[in-house]
Amino acid sequence: MSLFGIESEDDCRKEIDALLELHDAARRAMNKETIAVLKSELGRHCKRGRSAPEKMSSVEQRYFWPAVKEARAVAPNLGSRKTWSGGLDEIEHKLRSNRPRLETVRKATRWWW
Repeated sequence: MSLFGIESEDDCRKEIDALLELHDAARRAMNKETIAVLKSELGRHCKRGRSAPEKMSSVEQRYFWPAVKEARAVAPNLGSRKTWSGGLDEIEHKLRSNRPRLETVRKATRWWW
């Protein structure tokens, strides 16, 4: 059982990637409406997370919740256009730095014949 429906690292990557898509749309448009959509989505997740933290799965606690909470904290002020670019940079950084990494499997290489 989980609060956000995230049970695995793959699920978490998908959810964070969806937020990054909203970020990319806001970055491209760079207008109040698209930034407001991103802030609203982050705010919705934060409100839900604060309401029932005990229901979060271990993956949500470790990756998703910190990503959303930190990204929401650095979101730009919609009333001050000067903060938009820097705020979006910070949101992207927080989401990417808390996104679970893909594990790469290294093949054993034979160095002798």
